[in-house]
Amino acid sequence: MGHNQTYGNNAHKEPRGVVGARLIGSDATITWRLHGNTGREDGLYEVRGAYNNGGLHGENAGWSLPGFPDRKWIATTLPATQEPGVTWYRTTVDLDLPRDQDTQVSLVFDDDKAKRYRALVFVNGWNVGQYVNHIGPQTEFSLPTGVLDPNGRNTVAIASWAAEPGVGLGKISLRATGSVLGGIGVDRLRAPSYDPRTYAQPVGSGKVEVTAPKSVDAGATVTVRARYTPVADARDVKLRLDASASWAVTTPVELSLGHVRAGRTVSATWQVAAPPNGEPRIGVFTATGSSSQRGRTTSTAGAATTVVPIPPPTGTAYVSDIAFTAGNGWGPVERDTSNGEAGAGDGKPITLNGTTYAKGLGVHANGDIQIFLGGNCSRLTAIVGVDDEVGQTAPSGSPSAATAPRWPKPTPSPATTPAGRSPPTSPACSGSAC
Repeated sequence: MGHNQTYGNNAHKEPRGVVGARLIGSDATITWRLHGNTGREDGLYEVRGAYNNGGLHGENAGWSLPGFPDRKWIATTLPATQEPGVTWYRTTVDLDLPRDQDTQVSLVFDDDKAKRYRALVFVNGWNVGQYVNHIGPQTEFSLPTGVLDPNGRNTVAIASWAAEPGVGLGKISLRATGSVLGGIGVDRLRAPSYDPRTYAQPVGSGKVEVTAPKSVDAGATVTVRARYTPVADARDVKLRLDASASWAVTTPVELSLGHVRAGRTVSATWQVAAPPNGEPRIGVFTATGSSSQRGRTTSTAGAATTVVPIPPPTGTAYVSDIAFTAGNGWGPVERDTSNGEAGAGDGKPITLNGTTYAKGLGVHANGDIQIFLGGNCSRLTAIVGVDDEVGQTAPSGSPSAATAPRWPKPTPSPATTPAGRSPPTSPACSGSAC
């Protein structure tokens, strides 16, 4: 997560990066893991810079760098196929181009555009581009002399991210795209190669798998299970369960399981009570397995989630009067006021085209509101537009929605008329189709 680099107005406060995510076609709760700060505050990329690398495990483990020991990797040829997810490929190329010429070399992708995958391309540890096979349009990546060693060994590393099964990295080649006599000599860009002391990854002491029901009613009790498998003979094994605030573990939090042989699995169960009022609705259960292995105290953890569903609306209701989940591009979604600024409760009366509305929502792009309907809907009536306070105090405009009764199925925002007026919307739906 970062911020805009433009200063002089409040725009620099807007968060940049992933502020929320949802899987289309799934109502599963998404949980996040924070990656450790490898290299601490000094960082690992003093020469290539922080923007050269992203957050892939392989990047932080040095898989993109010259000298990484890939001898135990599985040998393959291109084109290749892989399962959905990220697969890394590495190779080396020895070049000996004419020393009295300036030869331009490019890395070229050639594949069926129906295959859905993308790839991060590294040459000698430098990130030279991102290729998106099914979108394009770029298929040729110029390799500057200096990044590329025209008279030596070069390492090419590619992280291929497949979006569907059975696809993978296509054909790749180096192509000389031009050559002229003379030119200006360019020194090699010297940057660190792989160093096992710098890029060493922590060795796990085992694996913890946690399962919990997908949902639970407010105040009800769920069973949470955890399985622990140590990588070495483990003594004094303990499994501990920690739950979100207001979610009560009603059985002993920590259980002692004695000694466990390497590779064997032990399990434990806990009873957890959901909050009586259903808040917070998402319960996160973290199980930690600790033990003594090879004379050292070790621990590893896993997590699972469950959710208390938001009760569906009944009868006639305003959107601002019922429970929903939301993400917003500037501060929180406001009920019955405009979006206002970044703080909660700082909006003004919703005003669209000179008309003030007592009920509605103040939302800022990129805003996303989800309401659980439970099939209890027949019609949504709404007026959607940019609040009249735009240009006064609201950053980049504060879209507002004044919603009339009869409740609803979320629909795309309607287009405004050429005159800029906000037309009422009345999408119809009925029964379980909602």
